[in-house]
Parts: sequence; structure tokens; C-alpha cells
Amino acid sequence: MKKIAKTILGAATKAAIARNHYRIIAITGSVGKTSTKKAVSLVLQEKYKVLSFVEEGYNTEFGLPLILLERKIPRSKLGWFILMLLLPLEALKKRNYDYAVLEMGADRPGDIKYLTNLVKPDIAIITNVSGVHLEKFGTVNNVAKEKAKILSALAEGGAAIINTDNEFTAKMAVPQGVRKITFGRKSNEIKIIGQSFDSHSSLNRFKVYDKVLEIKSNAVGEHLLYSFAAAIAVGVSEKIDSNLIVSALGKYLPVRGRINIIEGASGSVILDDSYNASPASMKNALDVLEKFPGKRKIAVLGAMGELGGQAKEAHQKIGSYLVGKCDILVTVGDISKKYLAKSAIDAGLAEENVYSFNGSAIAGKYVKEILQSGDIVLFKGSQNASRMEKAVKIVMKSPESAFRRLPRQGKEWERR
Repeated sequence: MKKIAKTILGAATKAAIARNHYRIIAITGSVGKTSTKKAVSLVLQEKYKVLSFVEEGYNTEFGLPLILLERKIPRSKLGWFILMLLLPLEALKKRNYDYAVLEMGADRPGDIKYLTNLVKPDIAIITNVSGVHLEKFGTVNNVAKEKAKILSALAEGGAAIINTDNEFTAKMAVPQGVRKITFGRKSNEIKIIGQSFDSHSSLNRFKVYDKVLEIKSNAVGEHLLYSFAAAIAVGVSEKIDSNLIVSALGKYLPVRGRINIIEGASGSVILDDSYNASPASMKNALDVLEKFPGKRKIAVLGAMGELGGQAKEAHQKIGSYLVGKCDILVTVGDISKKYLAKSAIDAGLAEENVYSFNGSAIAGKYVKEILQSGDIVLFKGSQNASRMEKAVKIVMKSPESAFRRLPRQGKEWERR
């Protein structure tokens, strides 16, 4: 059934692209894809009509085609059957867009090649490469090779937008005739200057060739700088005025579960980064926690999934990294207790300030009990390993708003 659906979706997607001729912007990377997609879409929307979904699950061989066909992922077998019947009509529909902005995920070798064979990008963005999905890829070098395949799909006249600060992406070559635009602290094109922030907003500064841009945002975090820089690069590539770029990114609101600032119980502030976790994104979140103004800093951390044989070492490194960045550590799950918590204690975090729980809900209940006014609480963990949004919901001042503030809400997720 999956093979049949995949074949029909593929044919419908190619027909839809041939019918509509919009420019394709494809984004891949180990972390930051969805945030970058949202930032890029905002910039393009200042001048063009843009097709883009900022939702979970639309970066796979099933989800990505559905963006181009403007359909949601069905929730049942009957829904899929009806969708298959409707696809010929959806494929031939004329759509009034100038651009389609797409995420391309890679859980295993071959994913990027399949997606780029299906949808040829005009502009490709690689956010970064780090140790994710190592159960399937084995090494970070193999992840990098897979991500680089998006560049091979670019035709002459296309553009490659690449992060210079990442050791893997910085070495990637682009095909002949493809324009390369770099972004990052080491870039001379879209250069990241830095970010300052308070408890409500951030000021993000960039040097775009010879011009400095300052963007105020209600989002915070180092990752935001890279998402914005990639979006600025797209704006430059597509000849969008810098004032429009600044205006667009000033409207950016963080994607659910990606360092959202939420009012917590007892006068606390929640940094909700519960959507997912990797070693790189975990460090970024801890850096935000350290710098965020507040009384006590509490890190509630679940396991990082899909790390294969590197899971033990990765959790140990995060344990030692967080010392000095939080006052209290609460871990969720066995692997976090065994490696992350122990490493934090060995590195100098007082043992009486480290607490471990088997599940996110019970961890959330404990955190709520110990909260004091002025506390800053970070929640982070992998989506399949931890489901940290369950803990966030318990600690929120207004848990009734969870359905619009947190990831993975609804009856289907509640049953899992």
C-alpha cells in the first residue's frame, strides 16, 4: 500500500510542478530546517506569493509532495484511499504561487536523492550537519554526504546557500554554474554579528556585504541567527530590498517547541524547546538558558534519540557542558539518568540539585512543585524518546492553551 501511494504521489507531484512552474527552494540540515523554512517564507512573502507549510511531518517522501498538492496528511487508511482518488485532479490544478519552500529530511541514506529526483530545487539551503540519525547513517561524515546531495541536484543558474561555521558544510562544493552564497560568523557575505536579548525579545545583527542589518524579534537563541541569515541570503539572491527583509523577519514568531517563551506557574518563565533534540541543539538551548535573565535556572532534559553507538558519549558531553549553565538539573528517562546526570555530577554540579524521573509527566509534576517566582525552566528532549511537551503542559500557567502553544497536541498524540 505504501509503495503504491508513494508512486502515485510522485507522479502527481511531478505533474503539479510541470503545471505551475514555481521556483523551488529546498532546505536540508541536521537541525533548524523548519525555523529556516519559516524565515525564508516570510522574506519571500514581502514580494511574492509563496507556497509553504510550517507543520510537522512534511519533509518526507509522503509529506513533501502533499505540500505541493496543498493537501494534509490523512489520518486513516480511508483518508489515504480517498486522497489517491483525488490526486489526478489535484495534480492538474493551476496554483498561483511564485515560490514553493520545502524541507527535505533524511532519516536514512538515499532520502535526499529520492526527494531531489522528485523535486528539483532552484535554490538549496544546508543549515548544518551534526550527529543525528546515526543509527541509520553510522557516522556524521555519512550524514554530511547525504545532505550534500541536495547541491548535486542544482542546475546551472541555481543558488546554493551554505553555512560557513559548520565544519562539514563549509567544505561542501557546488556544481559548476551554481552561485554560492555563504552565511555565518565566518562568512564575508551574510555575516552574523551577534544577538542580545532580554526576557521578551532579541536584537539580531548581521553584516550583509557592506551593510549592517538589525532585526528585532520575539524569538531568542543562537539558532535564530542562522535561520535569519539563511533567509537574508535568499532575499539577496532574489533581489528583495533589505528594508523588506528586516520588516519580514521582524514578524517572525518561533515554531512551536523551538525555544518558545511561555509563562509558567508560580511566576516562572518556560523556555519550551520540546520539539526535538540533538547534541548541537541541546547546547544551543543550554546557552540560551545560561544567558536568559532570571533567578534560578532549571534544565529539564530528556534523552537524545537516534544516536546509535554514540549515544553514551553524546549524553555525557551534554552533562559536562551544562555545568555552570543551570542550578538544577532534572532528567527524564534511563539513558539521561545513567549518562547525562552522572556526567553533570562528575563535572561539578551538586548531586543534591540533580533529579531523575522515568517519564516526562512525573518530571513536570515535580518541577511544578519546586518552582519559585523568577525561575527560568528549559524543557528539551527528543520527540520519540521523551515527549517533553507533556512536562511543559503541566508547568504552564495556562495549560488550556497548550493546543496552540505546544507541539504534538490533539487526541491522537494524547493516546501515545
